[in-house]
Amino acid sequence: MGDRLATAVGLLRASDYAGALTHLEALLAEAPDDPAGLAYAGMAHLHLKDVQTAQELLDRAVAAGPTDFIARSKRGELRFTLACFPQAAEDLREALRLEAPTPASRRWVAKLLETAEQRAKLSYTRTLTLPSLAPLKTLVSLPRLPRWWRRGVRGVATV
Repeated sequence: MGDRLATAVGLLRASDYAGALTHLEALLAEAPDDPAGLAYAGMAHLHLKDVQTAQELLDRAVAAGPTDFIARSKRGELRFTLACFPQAAEDLREALRLEAPTPASRRWVAKLLETAEQRAKLSYTRTLTLPSLAPLKTLVSLPRLPRWWRRGVRGVATV
């Protein structure tokens, strides 16, 4: 399992996202709740422009391993890429509280967090609250149909 993950990470770094996804899918067939496997599969999908699947996989990764550095940092990276800077900063802050696999990973997440916090100050995030609308009948007044239309044209009944 570790060899597959290492191979997949190497392919991701080489920008072979489809090749990495092949290895990650095989890994997830054996261990469907592996947080690192889910996180890297999510990043492969992101780079293949499948954002919805990427988000689902990264949310599953965090749910499967809430104390996993890779899951938190990769979901923060996804949110950063999508310009959701406050949410990215939240995930990256949480990742820094966890044990990183390497010092370089910790430095990279710290730098990304710093950038996310700076951009969060300058960005505007709208909370989506849709207005409630009145029924269509009250918004639009339709004219009453002419009498000849209601009775039918030339003896043909209409509704």
